[in-house]
Amino acid sequence: MKPRVFLRCDGGKHIGMGHVVRCLALANMLREHFTICFLIQTTDESVYEWIKSQGFTYTLLERTSDESTDILQTLDALNCLGQKNDLVVLDGYHLQTRHQQAIQEHGFKVAAIDDLHAWHHVANAVINHAPGITSSSYDCESHTRLLLGLDYVLLRPELIAATEVERTIQPPTQYLVSMGAADEHNRTLFFTQLIIEKFADATMHMLVSSLNPHLEELKEYQQANASRVHLHLNLQTNELVDRLLKTDVVVCPASTISLEACAAGCTLITGYTAQNQLGILAGLEEKSAALSLGSFLEIDEAEAAKRIQHLVNDAAARHNQFLAQRSLIDGRSGLRIACAFMEIARNARVRFANTNDAKLYFQWSNDPEVRANSYQTDPIEWSHHEQWFSRVVESPETYMLVYSIEDVPAAQMRLKLENDKAVINYSVDAAFRGQGLGKWLLEHIAVRVAIDKPHLQHIEGWVKKSNEPSMRAFQSSGYAPAEQTADSVLFRRNLPRH
Repeated sequence: MKPRVFLRCDGGKHIGMGHVVRCLALANMLREHFTICFLIQTTDESVYEWIKSQGFTYTLLERTSDESTDILQTLDALNCLGQKNDLVVLDGYHLQTRHQQAIQEHGFKVAAIDDLHAWHHVANAVINHAPGITSSSYDCESHTRLLLGLDYVLLRPELIAATEVERTIQPPTQYLVSMGAADEHNRTLFFTQLIIEKFADATMHMLVSSLNPHLEELKEYQQANASRVHLHLNLQTNELVDRLLKTDVVVCPASTISLEACAAGCTLITGYTAQNQLGILAGLEEKSAALSLGSFLEIDEAEAAKRIQHLVNDAAARHNQFLAQRSLIDGRSGLRIACAFMEIARNARVRFANTNDAKLYFQWSNDPEVRANSYQTDPIEWSHHEQWFSRVVESPETYMLVYSIEDVPAAQMRLKLENDKAVINYSVDAAFRGQGLGKWLLEHIAVRVAIDKPHLQHIEGWVKKSNEPSMRAFQSSGYAPAEQTADSVLFRRNLPRH
């Protein structure tokens, strides 16, 4: 049974959909390794439908603005649905330190998505995908893992995959405006009218939600300008990706949609409508990956038109922006987040082996069960081990990790790198056998190698048929038999790409 991740977030007409969008992206990144359930306060029916359409379940909490009541409701749901060491993700500006403490005290792990860094964190992990953010911005406990910057960008898998699509920067004709679900000030119409009036060749695409309070006005404008303006309502992920890949220029606030536009390689014109967007805005501007118009609520039409025209007419600037975007998003953020969550759920820490680990590996190598399951069954002499270890631990052809559970060394994973594959040798300390750790190690290493060695295609390992625990571990962790001999099986699996 997969461990669980509970995503505690809220969304709807009253607060917008940013938190739900981020959590849906995270849920898709984690779904291969975890069972996902949303915990969400009662809201618009369309929010529930969106969560269900992505294949996830949800549990409703009564809507409240009282912190203590929200904590009690969240704990009631977790205690009913979850179990010790399940992960709870908090994404909301009302879900702060007290929530983290209360949930941890009930035996759950906690991760927080936080782009404000305005309160103390006791969580096991904090995610902020704003480009350029640093650990110095956070007040947190020493054990808190900080998953910061675009290495951990929260994008749906289809958008991560879009980073690999080749694009040519052409004279723009296809424009898209997306101002989020709420768009209280109707910046969608503001920028649509501006571009239609200033660019004679422009076709405009308005990306909106059924939660938009100005939806009827937008429909009327689209119908009056049907030859040049298109309205896209509640696009599914594949439809959004297709639309972005066909779009030349995107106008949107510096929220998740701006990073989605970067992933698709669109010329990006951005700004902010809320303070929580300033981090992403600053990072994109610093990396020259977008044109910033500053406050979307304050800029006037003439200034906006002037700056947009300047960028649109500068082919070199648009090309340089595209190159900057491609350098920022490498397509492996989902793997990094899944890897970190797997470690947190297992109370594990992982590090590269070093020369100081020679005695530890010697003890593990000479364990009677390890020797019995090895192809060389004789005990290993220290002098031979010492020479061998000093050679392989520094070799670029060898990849060696030490796994600790609750800070106690528990296992080792040694990989030999050969052309497009990695060949596994691993062992588990006697004190940690019989706990399903082998299966977890084999799942984790496939993700970790895909992050660190993206040129590799697959991972494999030989197992003696008499080694029943290792046979079961490979069989239950996504590896399939590729070859067999009289006494052994070669198990292999393709490495994940995103």
